[in-house]
Amino acid sequence: MHAIYGDHTDSVGYLLKGYFEQNTGYPITGPFRALGWVHDGKIVGQCIFNDFTGANIEIHLYAPNCMNRKTVKDVYSYVFNTCKCERLTAKPYCNNEKLLSLLERLGFVYECVLEKYYKEGDKFIDAISYKLTKDTLPRWMKLYA
Repeated sequence: MHAIYGDHTDSVGYLLKGYFEQNTGYPITGPFRALGWVHDGKIVGQCIFNDFTGANIEIHLYAPNCMNRKTVKDVYSYVFNTCKCERLTAKPYCNNEKLLSLLERLGFVYECVLEKYYKEGDKFIDAISYKLTKDTLPRWMKLYA
């Protein structure tokens, strides 16, 4: 498995964005950066980053069959070394228990509930804001960032 990179200005970025939107139903608007994983010639996971402020970047991840230490290393290295961010933010749906648990295992810390943050049809859904800062990375990941 190897990583590929792109953004809103190139075809790799738009390819990864398209797969992400197809797999999640979540629309991505630019500007954005994209990280994907390829295995046996197929894209098996996508990570979209947007809302880059210089210090923070927001992550949207779809990697159900390739979530392992290598993908986490790729994400952390990209955010903290390539983008030079101090903070990574995730805002999952409040009812996505599996993702909330994963974020906590990866070292993310709960910040707050964002009421009526997402909309699906006529229904509003709360999000939960989680953060991970460079200085609070789990010990097992400090080698990569």
